[in-house]
This record gives sequence, C-alpha cells and structure tokens, in this order.
Amino acid sequence: MTLLSKHKIILGTANFDQKYGILSKNKKIKKEEIDKIFEFIYQKKITKLDTAYEYGNIHRLIGNYSNKNLKIYTKFPKILSKKNIQKKTNQIIEKIFTDLKVSKLEAMYFHHPEQILSKEGDIIYSVINELKKNKMIKKIGFSIYNPYEMIELKKNFDFDIIQAPLNIFDQRMIKKQWLEFTKNYNIQVVYRSIFLQGILLNKIENLPKHFKQYKKILLVYQKWIEKNQINNIYACISFIMKNLDKNEFIVGFRSRYELDQLFDTFKNIMKIDKKINFDKKLSRNEINLIDPRRWL
Repeated sequence: MTLLSKHKIILGTANFDQKYGILSKNKKIKKEEIDKIFEFIYQKKITKLDTAYEYGNIHRLIGNYSNKNLKIYTKFPKILSKKNIQKKTNQIIEKIFTDLKVSKLEAMYFHHPEQILSKEGDIIYSVINELKKNKMIKKIGFSIYNPYEMIELKKNFDFDIIQAPLNIFDQRMIKKQWLEFTKNYNIQVVYRSIFLQGILLNKIENLPKHFKQYKKILLVYQKWIEKNQINNIYACISFIMKNLDKNEFIVGFRSRYELDQLFDTFKNIMKIDKKINFDKKLSRNEINLIDPRRWL
C-alpha cells in the first residue's frame, strides 16, 4: 500500500494567490500553472487541499476547479469587529461555501484560537459546531503554533482536529506528552511547515539576515545531511513520514514541477527505505528560529 493510497498528503495552497513565506519573491501563481497543478491533482487522484479564508481569493480560485471528490480543509478568519458577531460569522460561512462551490467541508479550523477563547468566541464556535451537527462540516479544530495551546482550548471546547508545525528543527508536537494528549482525546493532527517555510531547503548564504545568528545550528543540519548522503527535501520528508502514525501532513509548492519533485521523493523514500538516524541535536527550542511569526 502506497503513501498516496493512505491519503496522508494534503496539498497546501497558501501561496497560490498571495506572497507566502519569508523566502517567497513571487506573488501569484499564473493561471496556466494552476491549470497544470490541478491536472496533476486529478491525475494522481489527490483529494485533499488545505486553504484558508485569509489566503486572498484562494477560495474562489479553488471553486473554479472543484469536483465532488475534493476534500477541503479551510480556516475561519479573525472577525475584527465585536458587533453583530453571529451575523458576521454566518456571512463568512456562506461566502466560504459559495466561493468553494461545495456543500460539505472536510474540516474547519479556527485560524486565530485566541479569538475563540475570548467573549465572542462562544458565539463563533456555536455557529460552526451547528454546521458540524448538520454534517456540513466533518471536523472542527484549531490551527496552532504551540502545543501548550491545546490545554486551554480543550478546557473550553470540544474539537476533532489540530493543525500544527512539525519539522526537523521543530519537534515539539512529537514529544511524549503531546502524543499522549492527542491520543487520549482522540484528536487528529495535521502537520504543517515540514520545510519550515523553505528554511530547511535553502543554503545558509541564501537565507535572510535574521537567520545568520543560527549559522552554527544550520551548519550542523547541513553536515548531517552530507553525512547521510541525502538532499534536503529527502531529509524533511523522511522525517515526517517516520513520525506520521495515523496523522496527515501538508506540503507546500509553487509549480507543477515542484509537485513532481515532491512525489518523486516520496516514491524514492518508499522504494529505498533507507534507515536515517535523526540526530537529537537537530531538534531545537529557539523560538525565534522555529516560529515564523518571530522572523519579521
């Protein structure tokens, strides 16, 4: 049974309609390229897409390619005004379904958990939860940056799914306490940022000034890759596949060519089945390195 047949892969769309990530120089992907991407998606029978209300006009763009087989994971945005919360929540929901041209969503995350923990959060949550009861949304959950957020969220809300970062540097989500937490509460985890927004794929000299302070850490990582005779993409994907269990992961890309590269890597990993020892020194706690919100 292949990785694809297990439906572990979710394709990320964050940079389809906007500049995304500190290394991104381009803005929108051209329509011709998106046509090729969706041709690839249907050819490979990929069904899962990750997106968000706040990703520009991405919902409408995806809606142009929608079919009954696509399973959409999206994120509910932050509502800036505290007036008429229920009305605004319903308006946003209606726009999401209309733009995507779907009648059901695989999952709805709250993009800004801090708002759901505020006074108006109960209203927003209740509207979304009602959609789940009516089977318009299969799973509801939260997009988080720090696993400790799950404790406070679980005290106040029931949820089925969490989206959280996991990569060679940021290994917080696979520490024993969090693996047990998600297992005990039957929470599905979708891992994102497996390339740390491209930081783990680039040479040190190509990174922004912010990362110069982490040169020693990056050199340890690069020497480890050379020692194992693998490339950066192979390393990142191998790490995720080793720690998947029953969970899923998101891959980001900007072209049909990059998608081809990613899937060739998946095939090679499964074919070669090379045993890689992930050095404990690769796991880092420096928050200014592993949390993209601290980079700007």
